[in-house]
Amino acid sequence: MKRLIALVFLLTLVFSLTACKKDAAETQLQNALKDYSQVLAQDLPDDFSLKLYYLNPSIVTRVPLTVDRLIHFPEVNEILIDFEHLKEHTDLLRQINTDRLTPVAEPSNLHARLCYIFETDSAGELLVVAFGGENSSVFVNGVEVAFDDIFRDVIKPFVSEDVLNDLEYIYNGKIKLNDTPEGLPTETGIPEDFSFSLIYGVAGDLTYDSKTGVLVKQRVATHVEDYTTTYFFTDEQKMRIYDLLVEMEPASYPDEYNPIADGIASDPSYEIVLTVAYDGTTKTITCHDIAIGADPKDEQGERFLAVLDAIMEIIYASEEWQALPEYEFLYC
Repeated sequence: MKRLIALVFLLTLVFSLTACKKDAAETQLQNALKDYSQVLAQDLPDDFSLKLYYLNPSIVTRVPLTVDRLIHFPEVNEILIDFEHLKEHTDLLRQINTDRLTPVAEPSNLHARLCYIFETDSAGELLVVAFGGENSSVFVNGVEVAFDDIFRDVIKPFVSEDVLNDLEYIYNGKIKLNDTPEGLPTETGIPEDFSFSLIYGVAGDLTYDSKTGVLVKQRVATHVEDYTTTYFFTDEQKMRIYDLLVEMEPASYPDEYNPIADGIASDPSYEIVLTVAYDGTTKTITCHDIAIGADPKDEQGERFLAVLDAIMEIIYASEEWQALPEYEFLYC
């Protein structure tokens, strides 16, 4: 009998704690929506606006994004909807309310891929809605709630069909950290205009262009077509090369450059021409008569040669390179 009483007491305690926890979550949600609800209860003020931020579904991020990181992410898409468009859909906007939303029982961490912010010039941010919790959960002014169709419907009138198709991946929780949805091209968060080309080696015999993928092992060969192939870096390799080049800071190098100390020479020597393009800028660094095997003259020269070594290591290890014939001409 005592055991039965103890069991009943324990179950009552569990139910009570669960109810208290639920009540606390609902109160937290009410507080989160308070300012937004008060504004929507009246006619919309003239300075009411909506900002939408989202990442293309194919972009991979290496760390989870907070709302602030998403907003400042280099490839983020931003859409602004002004009062004139919003006022026609006031009834729809009012459907974001506590009656419709349900706080989640088990909180998760946010990996933001999409957020939208309702605000006024006078009051600032009223409502921040961020997508990217576990099981497609949504964060409403920091309070995590279960996904509801209203989050999708509320922005439908304001964006194009193409944008809606992109957002559908996010709504459905198909975007994960370091994951790419099936059927979409893989990108890595690097600038879309990133590319580089390289002339490298004795007499500048090797050439490569990342835009076209054309790789030439020996351009002075009698039948150069036999020494030409097409090779593209994997996304991981491309990301590594991009990081190395950015860290190298190409703009800090002169157009004509020698990474080796003056007065040191070799015969034969290397020719190097490196062209790097990203974020709307292009830089070409040309190196003539570089002594083979000599030590770099300083830290900048060491960094320059290390980046080239890393690129060439990837190329030399590729199946495409190894399938090319042996050099027709050797330099002694």
